[in-house]
Amino acid sequence: MSWASEAVEAIRADEPGLKLYVEWRARSLTAAITMLAVPEDRRGQGVARRAVETLVVAADLAGAQLAVTPTDEFGADLARLRRFYEGFGFVRNTGAARDWDHKEDYIRPRWGVESA
Repeated sequence: MSWASEAVEAIRADEPGLKLYVEWRARSLTAAITMLAVPEDRRGQGVARRAVETLVVAADLAGAQLAVTPTDEFGADLARLRRFYEGFGFVRNTGAARDWDHKEDYIRPRWGVESA
């Protein structure tokens, strides 16, 4: 079991009803958040914030990066969702800094790990 799977299971245990799916990509040391959906009756209570904080800490400890494509598919305000992820250090995966190994729109680089 990867650190990402362990983190997801811990988050799900702490946050009942949360839909959280993370795809671990060992080759690039990246965990891609493929779904994060908070039940309507629990929105605005910090559920998503706690989940992403836990993933960020786990990724930092593992020397891994995170990737995500924010979407309004589940009723979220897309601009607000982008700001949410940017607040955790995610940056747009575009332009000269684009990481072509990932299709996601946002990447949170590895912190404290030197690049090769």
